[in-house]
Amino acid sequence: MVTSTITFVIYPVMMTFTVIWFLGLPVIGFFGFFSFMAILLLTGFVGCAMGLTIGAIFPDPFAAININMMVAILFSFGAGLYANTGATANIFVRLLSWLSPMHYSCILMMRRMFEGKNPVQFT
Repeated sequence: MVTSTITFVIYPVMMTFTVIWFLGLPVIGFFGFFSFMAILLLTGFVGCAMGLTIGAIFPDPFAAININMMVAILFSFGAGLYANTGATANIFVRLLSWLSPMHYSCILMMRRMFEGKNPVQFT
């Protein structure tokens, strides 16, 4: 459990450096950098908790992995990665968007980066 938690702490930090430095994300400042990383950390901890919970429920490791993959794909539908979650969307997809932690993570990230007191400064 400690190893997987450390993994879910290191990955968002590396991802933040990669996205901001290599992909040329606009200048976001010190607070923007750490809020970007904090949002990724929170999302990682939610995924870690769901994975550990499903792993504890199903004793067979292959069944737990398959269920985790299915839950991740379903929540990706709810986040709008595979399907439209707007007003014209299927009722199942709209229900998934209300349940998906990825949906709320995407909303938080976009609001943090493009609205509020410290929006992204395009150069």
